[in-house]
Amino acid sequence: GKIVKKTLSDLPGHPVTAFLQRDLFQGLIYYHHFGGEVFEDSFEFILSDSNEPPNLSDPQITMIHVTPVKDQLPKEVDGTMRYLVVKETEIRHITKNHLHFTDTESPENELMYIITKPCSFPTNQRTSDAGKIIFTDSTKNMK
Repeated sequence: GKIVKKTLSDLPGHPVTAFLQRDLFQGLIYYHHFGGEVFEDSFEFILSDSNEPPNLSDPQITMIHVTPVKDQLPKEVDGTMRYLVVKETEIRHITKNHLHFTDTESPENELMYIITKPCSFPTNQRTSDAGKIIFTDSTKNMK
């Protein structure tokens, strides 16, 4: 990350190697994380007063804990088919062999498939109801 001074809220600011306590009190000093999967950072500084020559403090360290953001996309598992062969009028399970994704930031059983377009004929998009996706809580309901 880097320490940034922003003088206008709509501008990104510029990196600094020194700043005044006044800048800090006025809310002009920010920490900018670079976005990588690094969740701890720190910076070291010394304090200098206005005497000539200035009095300098011992080195000080500020620790920064970066809260992870769920920004990694789910990825398809190698070998997933993403197609299904069904006989006419048949009801067939969609299994993890057909659809299987993982996400490094979510438990696998909490990934949700959101259907954004209903079943339709691939050769005639205007004809709907080529079939339906149905949910059953038991395989007994499918017999």
